[in-house]
Amino acid sequence: MVKAFNKIIKGDAEKDPRALLKTLAFIKYWRKVIFDTIKKRLRKYVITDEEEKLLAFSKVFLNTQECFLGYKSNFIETHQIIGFDINERFAIDDIYVGVENYRFGWIQRIEVDLKNNYATIGHIATDANLTGIGLGKRLALAIGKYLKNEYGTKEIHFHESSTKPAYPVFFTKTLGAKHLQENGSDKWVWAIPYS
Repeated sequence: MVKAFNKIIKGDAEKDPRALLKTLAFIKYWRKVIFDTIKKRLRKYVITDEEEKLLAFSKVFLNTQECFLGYKSNFIETHQIIGFDINERFAIDDIYVGVENYRFGWIQRIEVDLKNNYATIGHIATDANLTGIGLGKRLALAIGKYLKNEYGTKEIHFHESSTKPAYPVFFTKTLGAKHLQENGSDKWVWAIPYS
């Protein structure tokens, strides 16, 4: 086998085609041995569930918009709102932000008003264990960019359904949204920043 390999290296394989076949078999054999060895060694290094979750979170944190998942599928679909023309006002699927089985945030009850260039969001949240690290702001910026690029939306009206005291601070201080009262309930109007 080694002699056949040496013939190929020296260029004598044209004179002896069997040498070429033997060398190819030799290469194929060693390639299999090397890959099998690598597979066996890699199997020793198993990623734990916690490490897998951390890898998923880092992907979400760095590329939030790329990790948008629709409620029923990976696609975000539009739905008609009863009483409105679909070309003027419609709802889109709730958005979950995550990778595979891991969910780190969600944006719910989203309506887009094409006529007035704004969107309404009923709830935006991150996993309770991930508050205060900037993921909420990344969610808001990512949904803002998505709505602006897809529908020409210029601002988002947050009608937050949660009564947690962190929300007013998040909307006014973190995002710089303007607080308004509308029919006795709170609303925050946020101009989507240009990216």
